[in-house]
Amino acid sequence: MYLKRGMVRYELAQYGGSESNKNQAKAIEDIQASAKFFLEQDDMDNYQQALSNMCVVIENKCDPLFQSSSNVEKTN
Repeated sequence: MYLKRGMVRYELAQYGGSESNKNQAKAIEDIQASAKFFLEQDDMDNYQQALSNMCVVIENKCDPLFQSSSNVEKTN
């Protein structure tokens, strides 16, 4: 539920308006909550989806994270 609601709030934030910043913040909160829930449930597929959505919402601030995880995979 949190993941879908977070993405809806993200879409609403993209339209701008007076509620844009509030919707962006709430989207991040919801997606973080969903990631935590999926991790606690050992649901790695949905956890990964939540992380991917978080990267979309925070607009590419995850690039260094993915680069470092790629480097780790190359060394293993």
